[in-house]
Amino acid sequence: MTHVTCRLTAKNRDQLRNPTLGNRVWATFTFTFVALLYRLLSACLQPLSNQSARQGERVTLECAVPAYPAPDRVQWFRNEIEIFSSPDYTISFSLGTATLVIAEVFPEDAGTYRCMITVNDVPNSTSMYLQVAGQQ
Repeated sequence: MTHVTCRLTAKNRDQLRNPTLGNRVWATFTFTFVALLYRLLSACLQPLSNQSARQGERVTLECAVPAYPAPDRVQWFRNEIEIFSSPDYTISFSLGTATLVIAEVFPEDAGTYRCMITVNDVPNSTSMYLQVAGQQ
């Protein structure tokens, strides 16, 4: 949950003086904007589209991510297992696009791929299915 703490200062400090609070001249308040942030992210995260590929092809998945606020974290998953950069997978994020490149796909690479972004501890994701046809 995200909280924002603000300091309120009046031009005339006497407006904020309160003898019962020890004549403090400022006040602190917090509010939560998680629901609003989630709605904004949901509206801005572009859905992924299902794809088909042939065995041995290079496959690139791209997820358009809102530029502001910039995500704290971008993750990719295949069948709900997180993918990390390796010789088989290249993960990058640049100019509002999260990219997953599969160097060479095989039938076992077929499955549901999900791009998840997290902004201020609020996750949002979009998924697609990759179908891989074997050589005939």
